[in-house]
Amino acid sequence: MKQVYLVRHGESQSNAGGIVIGAEAPLTPRGVEQAKFIAERISKLPVEAIVSSTMLRALQTAQYISDVKNIRVETSDLFCERINPQEQFGLTNTDPEYNRIEDLVNIRYGDEGYRFSNEDTYADLNVRAQKALFYLEERTEEHIAVVTHSVFVRALLATLLFGKNISGHESKKIFRGFKTANTGLTIFQHDTNNQLGHWRVVVWNDHAHLAD
Repeated sequence: MKQVYLVRHGESQSNAGGIVIGAEAPLTPRGVEQAKFIAERISKLPVEAIVSSTMLRALQTAQYISDVKNIRVETSDLFCERINPQEQFGLTNTDPEYNRIEDLVNIRYGDEGYRFSNEDTYADLNVRAQKALFYLEERTEEHIAVVTHSVFVRALLATLLFGKNISGHESKKIFRGFKTANTGLTIFQHDTNNQLGHWRVVVWNDHAHLAD
């Protein structure tokens, strides 16, 4: 039985300011405090390995976990966040142009073959999520902490539930219906003896450590 502890990173400058910064967005002071809280919580879990997205906010969060567990952080691009259209970078989520693009992408999200510019489509995320789950299956550790991002946690969930043949419609329902808090804890189990499917969700977005 393998347990994977998926942690969304702490609050970043992108989250706080509602601006698309990209991979280099650091944690805010509030995000640092959140990272310390989740690190303290994970210190009580039998984690054997820590894997982080290569994005700065995830790496910073993972380092706090590393400090309390005395385990080196490994990195993987598999767990990075969804890429936004390049035209949104530097814009806030109140900017009319940001929202024009967001509306176009959302309306056609799931249309096979549609891409506004360079963003990740649901199909891109599904392929990467399949690779990420296989990567976790193949690791020898039974307890793995993974620091990742809001949309990609949901991409993992969508792939876990619907597999490689997930439709855009199904993907959109998962992304809209499931939310994650900064440093929310999600736990997946992998059990090769489970006849109903090897992967299952046992905890979703637990953020009791934040007491909010």
